[in-house]
Amino acid sequence: MQEEHNLVPLGGESPYCVYRMRLGYPYRAYSADGGRRWSPPEPMVYPTGGRILKQPRASPKPWR
Repeated sequence: MQEEHNLVPLGGESPYCVYRMRLGYPYRAYSADGGRRWSPPEPMVYPTGGRILKQPRASPKPWR
């Protein structure tokens, strides 16, 4: 179950969606066709080490 969807246009027909799962982990998904089909959801990770982010109380807001 996911909560608090946040959509950001990446340009053209490529939206990026970030949302928080009930246990507090932010997940992300991409679309290349305007939102008709989406990539499989995957957890957001720190760039160094690949550790999964955890935000139990904050909504994951993407910034361009």
